[in-house]
Amino acid sequence: MAAADAKRLEIRTAQRMQRAAELAAFLKTATAQPPLLWLPARHCEDTLLLLEQRQVDLAAWQARPVPGGDASAPAWADAALSRWRARGLGRAGRRSARRSRALPG
Repeated sequence: MAAADAKRLEIRTAQRMQRAAELAAFLKTATAQPPLLWLPARHCEDTLLLLEQRQVDLAAWQARPVPGGDASAPAWADAALSRWRARGLGRAGRRSARRSRALPG
């Protein structure tokens, strides 16, 4: 894996962790699909417990080990980058999406 790809993956992972931390400040509905994030005007004991549980879940998610441990981290990173590119999230994918939108048709 190229150094630029590794750095890109590291930045993307940091962005995902930051976004998850921001969203953990809200409560998530249990039954609505897609889940809705909300906060009550005034908290009660139940909502405070739910917020605390969201923070615990976030900490567990952030502390999870890299699949396969450190020995296979490059293989895991390669797989993540290939999924990222397959969804068109790489630079070339974004560029081609812009071109296809710009073409008259």
